[in-house]
Amino acid sequence: APDISPEDPIGVIFGKEHPGRVRGLSYGDCPGLAFKGSTTRLSGMKYASSSSTSSNVEDKVIQMEIELATVKNQMNTLLEYIALRKDVLEHFVAMQLIWFMRQSIRY
Repeated sequence: APDISPEDPIGVIFGKEHPGRVRGLSYGDCPGLAFKGSTTRLSGMKYASSSSTSSNVEDKVIQMEIELATVKNQMNTLLEYIALRKDVLEHFVAMQLIWFMRQSIRY
């Protein structure tokens, strides 16, 4: 994909990069995504750069994907266990009553 510059239609619409603001060009927070290069903050420290890929970010994404798969597996195991129980409804109603009673005591 070609780089977006301040002269492109998107650059004209969004204007120049503003530190501390978030652009809506992708899923999630994307400061600095619209224009290549880095944005500076405070005493010239880099806090966002779309021209280089950080291995720390990639590692974090991989770690989060593994954690998500683990949680999905745990959820499926729990749902299978609940489906096998015949007294789930009674336990669920009792848990709701206890929760509501605790909420009313707090307030």
